[in-house]
Amino acid sequence: MIETPVTIIRGGTSRGVFFRAEDLPAAEAARDAVLLRAFRGESGVLADGLGGEHPVLRKTAVIRPLARGADGRPVLDYLFGQVDAELASIDRTVECGNIASGVALFGRLCGWCAAEPVGEAWIHLANSGRRVLARWTEWTDRGGPIQLTFIDAAPATVGEALPTGEPAHVVRAGGTSVRISLVRGLNPYVFIDGAALGVSDPAGQGVSRELYALLDEVEAQARALWPAPATLKVCLVAAGDGPGVLSARIVYVGERRLHQSFAVTGAATLALASRIPGTVPYGGLRAGEAASGFTIRHPEGDLQIGWSLRSDGLPAEVSLERTCRLILRGTLY
Repeated sequence: MIETPVTIIRGGTSRGVFFRAEDLPAAEAARDAVLLRAFRGESGVLADGLGGEHPVLRKTAVIRPLARGADGRPVLDYLFGQVDAELASIDRTVECGNIASGVALFGRLCGWCAAEPVGEAWIHLANSGRRVLARWTEWTDRGGPIQLTFIDAAPATVGEALPTGEPAHVVRAGGTSVRISLVRGLNPYVFIDGAALGVSDPAGQGVSRELYALLDEVEAQARALWPAPATLKVCLVAAGDGPGVLSARIVYVGERRLHQSFAVTGAATLALASRIPGTVPYGGLRAGEAASGFTIRHPEGDLQIGWSLRSDGLPAEVSLERTCRLILRGTLY
């Protein structure tokens, strides 16, 4: 039997299974076989693995330390993987900001970050090449609150953020016209005008069987519009109950599930979309009234998003606060 050290950390509203890169095989196929074994067990019997009914429970992180940055901060390379519902494959075309919340804690446990209540570290998102600055001010060895600042929250131009070149499209679902916006940010997203589907408050309303059927139609058309194959994320959006507020809900359409809170990368991409005139989020937010950031209203409360803006109006940086907590450290066989 081969022993592999493993750490489980709750990052934001997701649970991640963390590994040091040095403890895994170098070849991708062999490495992924080890990672999948954590979820499905040696024989594929769920009693022998972690499983994970919901997508937020099927996440992996492979971490390695890089040379310190010019500013002296530690740099951690973070390779994210989303395990599919069948526990058979790992998707690395997307990023996860919630799991990024636990990367610095893992670095601290491995001795790569200083074991102090206050600290900072750079996180390199290996899937996309983006950068995150992690700051913590009151940590213990079990974690605590952490601020994540996405330095590369927006592409170089508005055109690069819009894969079709248009800020919005109108599709048909159940005989109803629905506005959608396709935006390429930290992850590829389709933002859907919730009000057009009868969802005026996505944060406070559930999704019925009939609504899932409509979302199936919308998602299929969004995929057809996207110029290349992509793992497309789906988010219902509507105007909030005040200036600078959006009501939003992320939906896993194929799995018929809702994100119980909100994705961190979704928040950063929503921030990007809300700064592009003509998009669904831009109209709902009334972006001119949100100079320093905005609020995402979601089922668990309010998520405060701060930003600094470039001369073209797109976010230069997007910041938010999450928490992380060590669940356990052990050995995988």
